[in-house]
Amino acid sequence: MEKASFYKLDNGNAELFMNVMFNPASYTIDSRASYTAAGGLEIRKDILQFSKVGVRELNMELYFDTINTNQNGASGAVTNMLMTTQLAGLFSASADDVSAQVDKLRQLIELTDEKGTPPIIEFHWGSFIFRGVMVSMHENYTMFLPDGRPVKATVSVTIDEYPLSKMTSLPFSGGAESKLTENVSSSQKNDLKTKAEAVIASVIV
Repeated sequence: MEKASFYKLDNGNAELFMNVMFNPASYTIDSRASYTAAGGLEIRKDILQFSKVGVRELNMELYFDTINTNQNGASGAVTNMLMTTQLAGLFSASADDVSAQVDKLRQLIELTDEKGTPPIIEFHWGSFIFRGVMVSMHENYTMFLPDGRPVKATVSVTIDEYPLSKMTSLPFSGGAESKLTENVSSSQKNDLKTKAEAVIASVIV
């Protein structure tokens, strides 16, 4: 089965960073949009107009297990078994510390340059590609050897889509108004706003 992978983008080129140990059981994508009262007027607060669209958000859980995938490539049968002292002895020589894999994944959320910007990454799984920045990572270690070495972990990650969606809005509302009139004098801005309010009022009264 094809493994899901993380790529890092450098000058527009995607370079393989790491494959996941196990493909996620599922993932979710959240989308958001914001609305405001039309024209910011007190008239007809029930009339909403589109303000902006937020970035999409990818959420998933990744599983790491070095007990069942040891350094010799052997596949164990101990996933749901109690880790007894005898069993631990059989696997302790070959089971790696799972935190090494988790630490590598954590590099995708750490700042990597003097500008303080996180790495731009792509998550690939088959035909699904999601480009963004990792904004959240929650680590849960669930199995340990007698010496305290973690051998199983579940990591929840959140990736915000990149590039950020640009602000979009109707004329004379919020950011669009300021962008439209950024090179216009204050008196002209007030005149434009007054005319806009008059037009809106005449339509909805």
